[in-house]
Amino acid sequence: MSHFSKRILTILVFLAIATGGLLLHPYAVWAANDQSAFSMSVPSVSSITAGSGTMFFTPVLSELLAGETTPQDLGLTVSTNVDWVLTITGSQATWTGPWSKPVGDIYWKYGAGDYAALTTSPAEVTTGGPVEEGDYPVSIKIALDLVTDEPGEYSYTYIVIELTAP
Repeated sequence: MSHFSKRILTILVFLAIATGGLLLHPYAVWAANDQSAFSMSVPSVSSITAGSGTMFFTPVLSELLAGETTPQDLGLTVSTNVDWVLTITGSQATWTGPWSKPVGDIYWKYGAGDYAALTTSPAEVTTGGPVEEGDYPVSIKIALDLVTDEPGEYSYTYIVIELTAP
């Protein structure tokens, strides 16, 4: 190796150390200035989460006399890059329990709107466009009847919350 080659190698090693290891080869600089094309395909993505997987209602005498439970918020959060429709649906026509309490005894509302009885057909809750972690307040309450709601454990399998295309 000639004295001149050793000198260039020493300078390159010094530059690599002094710049924290960033030493670009002349070809790398040329390639960065190239007019290369890039492409990417961004898919439609949508996500909805609920604050709690299970809601528990334990009515007290005042709620039984009032005919309804205290409302609980589902805590829905939506993230999507497309326009959407939020729907709510009951999974079955009746509850499991001492008697076949109807799905319509579950009431829902969005924001400051009015309560509506849940059905086994999708009902539009609200619509929107692209959003990152948008909060959508949907409340649930249960209609109670002191005479027909026999004492015992009742369960309703699930409420379906979906984001669909408009």
